[in-house]
Amino acid sequence: MTSPGIREIIFAAEKLKKEKRRGWIAKAGIKNPESVADHSFATAIIAMVVGDDMNLNTEKMIRMALLHDLGESIIGDLMPGEDPSKEEKEDSAIGAVFSKLSGELRSFYEGLWQEFRANESPEAITVHQIDKLEMGIQAMLYMMGGKNEALQPFVRAAEDALDNTRLLSLWEEVKSDKKGQ
Repeated sequence: MTSPGIREIIFAAEKLKKEKRRGWIAKAGIKNPESVADHSFATAIIAMVVGDDMNLNTEKMIRMALLHDLGESIIGDLMPGEDPSKEEKEDSAIGAVFSKLSGELRSFYEGLWQEFRANESPEAITVHQIDKLEMGIQAMLYMMGGKNEALQPFVRAAEDALDNTRLLSLWEEVKSDKKGQ
C-alpha cells in the first residue's frame, strides 16, 4: 500500500497531459499546442542539465520544475495577466493536490513549493528563468512553422526574463542554431 495522497498527485500529473497551453492558442493561433505536461517535462530536462552544469541542487530543481504547473490540473492554464488572483488560485490548487499526503511528505512538498514561489534560492531563481527559457525555445520551434510575427512577444518575454549569464548564453546558442536550420 502506498502512502496517502500519492494517487492524487499522479492523477493531477495525468490531467496535465490533456491541458493545452492556452497562450499559444489565444495569442499565437497555434492549433495544436503543447500540453502543460509537455512544457513541464522539457522544463525538468533543462533544469537537470543546467543544474548539473551550474553545480546547483539539481534534484531540487527537477522537483520544482515538475511541480511548478501542477496546480493547473485544477485551475487550468491561466495566461499571465488573465486573472489577477492567479497566484492565489495556484497556491490553493497546489495545496489541494498536496492535502491528502502524509504529514512529512506533505510538509516536504509544501516547503519546496514555497521555496519555488518565494524565488529567492539559487535553484528557484534558476528554475523560474528556465521556465521562461523553455517557453522561448518552444516559440522558436513554432516559428519554424511560419507564424513569426505572432510569436515575437513570447521570444521577447523569454529574453526579458533571463539574467543568468549561463542561461543567456544557452539562449543565444539556441537562437543561432534555429537561424541555421
